[in-house]
Amino acid sequence: MSVKRILDVPGINFLWRYENLFLGGAPSAVTLEVLNKEGIKQVFNLRSIGESDNTGDEEFCNQNNIEYYHIPAMGIAGLDKEAASDINDKINPDEVCFVHCASGNRVAGWLITYLVTKKGMDFEAAVEIAQEAGLRTVDFIYQAEEIIES
Repeated sequence: MSVKRILDVPGINFLWRYENLFLGGAPSAVTLEVLNKEGIKQVFNLRSIGESDNTGDEEFCNQNNIEYYHIPAMGIAGLDKEAASDINDKINPDEVCFVHCASGNRVAGWLITYLVTKKGMDFEAAVEIAQEAGLRTVDFIYQAEEIIES
C-alpha cells in the first residue's frame, strides 16, 4: 500500500494515510471527530510540551475511548531516541492510529524508525514512504538512521 494524501478532512492542513496510520499536522476538534468515525483507537501527539494546548484533544480522546499519548519527538539534537522507542512500543499495529505534530514533518521522521524496526522494512523504502508522507527535513533521515542503528 502506498501513502495516500487526504484532502477532504476538515480542520487539518496536512494529512496522509499509510496502512492503518493517519499521519499529519495539528488536528482541530472537527478533525478528531472525522478520524473517530474512521475508527482511530490511538492518538499520538509528538509536539513539544508547551507548543500548544492539548487538553481539548486529550479530553476528546478520553470521552471516545481513544488512547491518547503526548510524547514529544524532539530532543536537543533532533529526533529523540527514547521518544521514538516509546511510540514504537505503544503503537498498536492492529488498530487505526493517528500520529501528529504541527505539520507532519516530525511524524514522517519518526515513521522511518517505525517502519524499519517494527515492520522490518528496508531503510531506503522507509525513507521513500516518509517523504511521501510529509518529510521535509533531510536531517531527520540521518537522525532516524542513528536511532535505528543504536
